[in-house]
Amino acid sequence: MKNRKALGLLVALMISVLCVGNAFAFDASARDDSTRVTVGQNYYGDVLLGQIYQTQWNYDTVIKVINTRNDRAVVARVVFRSAMCSAEVLDFLIYLTPTDMWEGVVRMNAAGLAEIYSTDDSVLASSAFEWNGTAACNPFSGVWASEETPFQRAFSPILLSAGDTTTFGHVEVIGLASYPATAPLDKDTLAMAYGNLQGVPAVPIANLIACDFNLDGTSEDVSNTLTGTLTLENSFYDQTASINMVALKNWDNAAHLNSSVITEFPLSSSVNNSVAEIEATLAKQEYAIPFNFSDENGYLDTVIINTLPTHYMRGQGSAFWLTRACTGIAGNITYRVYDMMETILLSYISPLRFSAALPEVSMQALLPNIQGAVNAGYVKGWVKVGLAGGATGNAMAPNTTVTYAGVPILNSYINVAQNFDMDWNYAASPESAVSYTNGNTTVNVRQ
Repeated sequence: MKNRKALGLLVALMISVLCVGNAFAFDASARDDSTRVTVGQNYYGDVLLGQIYQTQWNYDTVIKVINTRNDRAVVARVVFRSAMCSAEVLDFLIYLTPTDMWEGVVRMNAAGLAEIYSTDDSVLASSAFEWNGTAACNPFSGVWASEETPFQRAFSPILLSAGDTTTFGHVEVIGLASYPATAPLDKDTLAMAYGNLQGVPAVPIANLIACDFNLDGTSEDVSNTLTGTLTLENSFYDQTASINMVALKNWDNAAHLNSSVITEFPLSSSVNNSVAEIEATLAKQEYAIPFNFSDENGYLDTVIINTLPTHYMRGQGSAFWLTRACTGIAGNITYRVYDMMETILLSYISPLRFSAALPEVSMQALLPNIQGAVNAGYVKGWVKVGLAGGATGNAMAPNTTVTYAGVPILNSYINVAQNFDMDWNYAASPESAVSYTNGNTTVNVRQ
């Protein structure tokens, strides 16, 4: 019964998301320049990017975020975005004491809406703090998530464009503030130190945390201390697949990310990093995926996940409005199939296949794109996926321009075995082609 059910699931899953996905490549040779945003090669950073959350067809997505430091507490913002237009559908704060981990699950609720559910005490079940009427140390009491009082929020479709959905999309975790700290550290103290609370009287926060000697209340930038994972789970079909979230290093947090308005990376800034630097470090011109559809030891199919993490659909109240259509990337992507040996040079075996422009999050079955080669008997090999594009924008320094080739994209793929088990991998890719130029004039050009 498992095989029959899972086969139906696989077909339904791919049909449901074909038109609404590409993967990040783990690249051991990427730059490690502490003055610029780069990809954390060991999945440690101060910004985490999750390729996809999925709630359709009985799937849940488990998200884990870890503060790896034993001498720092971290406050971070978790942001969920829709599939087609990357519209923000929910954001909230998590409070991580030293070596703490937060866990939540994205699932479909009884009303058919995607929601986040967590019983982890790193998130407030209620944003309001209770004041006990005294001036004693730590006189507030927060309602932290637990089995009795879970954190449960449905994703809002208010700003969605026509055809967009909240049932799947992508996720960001943005480090906002770090504090020198030691365990055990009271969560109330950490929340008060950050100060983004409801119901707190106008009294100096520093005085309220003065008695907790395990926390230094001086806020600092998050120092590449976060790591996280995504896990797709389907208990009904006995399937699971996990992957590390993409980590960005050396992000210099901007003040606007602390506010309650729509969360976006800035287009440009003379003080903090810009979205152009993030896009440059994520840009890919191509990536490679091996395939094996040979026999019972091969795969039933390979599903490519494509995510464009910085293509926001700006909503009302945004401080960084960009007028761009919700269309993903312009132009086509190509699939060139290679077999195991030199016969790759034959055009019959190695055809160029073209696909429509990518939406902002999608899942695409690989087999239809290489069906001709597989039908010809070349059932094992690899595929080079080509991505045409590039852009120019402001880097962190006010007179520095960053230019990159390719597409800022997260590239991963899920192999579906003959027994319907799944494994989730990053797709390999060369290092991004990026240049930084000093000058008196900077421009902002987005794809």
